[in-house]
Amino acid sequence: HVEVAVEQALQKLPADRFTSAAEFAAALQGQGTASMTRARPRGPAAQLPRRLTSVPLLAGAGLLLAALGLAGGWALWHQKPSAFPPVVSRFAQPLPDSMAYFETLADQIVYAPDCSVFAYTSQAGIVLRYADRVEPVPAPGARRGTLPFFSPDSRWLGYLEGPRLMKVPLAGGAAVAICDSCPGYAFSWGGDDSVRYYAAGDAELQTRQMFDVPARGGIPRVFATPDSGSGEAFRSPVLLPGERTVLFALFKGKTSRLAALNLETGVITRFEQVGFSPQWVDRGFVVLGNQDGSLIALPFDARRARPTGAPVTLASDVNQSNSFVTTAGVSASGSIAYPQSGASALRQLMLVSRAGQATPLASEPRAFDNPRFSPDGRRIAVTIRVTDGPGRDVWVFDIAQRSWSRLTTDGLSDLPIWTPNGRRVVFSSNSDLWWVAADGSAQAESLYVANGGRVPGSVTPDGRSVVFQEYASGSDGIRTMIFDSAPASRMMLPAAFNESEVALSPDGRWLAYQSDEANRMEVYVRPYPGPGGRVSVSLLGGTEPAWSRDGRELYYRSGDSLMAAAVSLAPTFAVTGRRVLFTGAFVRAANSREYDPAPDGQRFVMIRGGTTQSTLIILNDVFERLVYERELKK
Repeated sequence: HVEVAVEQALQKLPADRFTSAAEFAAALQGQGTASMTRARPRGPAAQLPRRLTSVPLLAGAGLLLAALGLAGGWALWHQKPSAFPPVVSRFAQPLPDSMAYFETLADQIVYAPDCSVFAYTSQAGIVLRYADRVEPVPAPGARRGTLPFFSPDSRWLGYLEGPRLMKVPLAGGAAVAICDSCPGYAFSWGGDDSVRYYAAGDAELQTRQMFDVPARGGIPRVFATPDSGSGEAFRSPVLLPGERTVLFALFKGKTSRLAALNLETGVITRFEQVGFSPQWVDRGFVVLGNQDGSLIALPFDARRARPTGAPVTLASDVNQSNSFVTTAGVSASGSIAYPQSGASALRQLMLVSRAGQATPLASEPRAFDNPRFSPDGRRIAVTIRVTDGPGRDVWVFDIAQRSWSRLTTDGLSDLPIWTPNGRRVVFSSNSDLWWVAADGSAQAESLYVANGGRVPGSVTPDGRSVVFQEYASGSDGIRTMIFDSAPASRMMLPAAFNESEVALSPDGRWLAYQSDEANRMEVYVRPYPGPGGRVSVSLLGGTEPAWSRDGRELYYRSGDSLMAAAVSLAPTFAVTGRRVLFTGAFVRAANSREYDPAPDGQRFVMIRGGTTQSTLIILNDVFERLVYERELKK
């Protein structure tokens, strides 16, 4: 059949040849119709002198090559998927303790479009993990940066440093400012050389607008804002190929759905697909995160800006600690990296003596965080996370009664601290400051709602003010706020070296905090409210400072050890000694204190059990597999 097919393809008259490349390809495989059986014409042409037949032969050879090319192209286009399907690789990437991943407000892992490197935030600043290297390395010039993102050509790393939006060449060179004041979240550098992000609105702080700013430098502008009173919030804009459409997450209440904005017409299309943090993959998919820690891939037509199929679940174990931005990073070429769930693992609340003897406080293990003794030592305020999603709320545990009471119900609350009289608990909800009656007799009230995030540290001994850390707002640093003047606040210590975990001394005259100004976290003390110089407390690394009730000791963590520094507060602050109280495998955190001393100074509430993972999961070739499976169904 091959010979017959070739002969027919070489016929002089077009009517005698195949009508299409598909028909020729079928004939080559012996699957043609009656046209395959045509006899080869016999006639004068076969008897012409050689010199006269060379031109037709050459023409015939050209026709044959063209036909073979068409047939080959048709066969390649319509060939069945390979007998060997793409294999999805999934592997764990352990991270050294010094560069362990931790999430700040709306911070996520980000992948370069070409898949050569991904970035994440650690205690050492922004860290890069190159595909051809085993260990992660610090990003050049981004020691103080957060919220990293890459340029479309994968040559630049962008990041936020305080209120300033910066970029630095990965090949080496000085960092360059994109914008002097661009506080926001979920930055994305589009193919049109603009950086897009979202931030709180000026008029309605509860809403979220979308901004853009030229990557070469300039002033940000709002390009999309929800209608007033709509209750909507726009988050995580990303420009699709073609530069006509921006995908984003549209929030209303506690639900987020995919939406598309046509930049030419201004028309917004709202899809039914639930999810947030859209990320584009060049194989024709949009990846979305969900509150339950799942990651899905939605087939999507970038030109028509609409879904083309049903979503497929890629992962269900993403460590998703908030309800707004996924922690997973996805490259345009299809690689995925995410922190594996573990922060919501069941844990045990423990009462630990100064000698390290540990006794369970609560019989039922839960996902505990940030325990704090009440001033009388009879109750413990603590964050409890749900184990199957990102929800978290503040609870109070009565030690004598072994009973629980719930103070918040919004699923967004954590980081509780007590007022000195024990009547109220100050906490963070959606990264803003709130407080609530400790006995649950009244609804929670907002204290400070604004752009950025806030971590409550201590209430002053007179109960009139709170000292807290603010970040990602344009006014980063340690600040203080008088309750009666809320939300007005005042800067105490501008952010310079990741100053955090603030704790006031019992007499209200000294402020302890942790800072990485020595290129590692150490504990320092300075006068409150100032002025005055700082005094080093820890020597070989220190985090999570907390005062004893009598002010004679300042506790802090150094690795797995709990340290006690003997101190004097008058006439000036001084450290008179340091010693290890005990060492144990209790939960630690990079950006929140996970223990608290009892009022008597003889016991500590600590947490034992599952900890936030310092391991990332890497997925490769997952979209190649999805395309393969899609072709099989055709």
